[in-house]
Amino acid sequence: MYTKFIHNKPLAYQNQEYIKFISDFYSNYLLNLTHGKNGSIIVEHINNKDYQAVLSEMKKDSTLANNELCELILLKGLLNCYYLDIFEKKSIDAIFEKITTQGLNEENQKIAGNLLQKTSKLSAGHKAPDFKLIDSRGKNISL
Repeated sequence: MYTKFIHNKPLAYQNQEYIKFISDFYSNYLLNLTHGKNGSIIVEHINNKDYQAVLSEMKKDSTLANNELCELILLKGLLNCYYLDIFEKKSIDAIFEKITTQGLNEENQKIAGNLLQKTSKLSAGHKAPDFKLIDSRGKNISL
């Protein structure tokens, strides 16, 4: 599958089925790395906000030789690991923020920005989203 659909192929960001295939192919990739031989190193790099060091560790896998693909899998992995206790949320947000400005391509930069917005939306210290609901007495409640 890798040779036929991924190896030496451009990333087709606009093709939702292709991106879903990539997502499924690398499902839990980063999390699995944290359980491997160098797992503690990966966790340390992430918690130290060392984006380049994490990419370097990931690129030891020959299927991630494409820099843009490696960065995309890192973004997906960071989102999957965001709520795990071994990771500092602020560190993951800092990596997302770094990729929004220094990412390898415009698509990864946009994805990082969207993920940063998604993860910080309900975080402490950020403005709560507007909402409206009706209580048990039929009264409207909102911020």
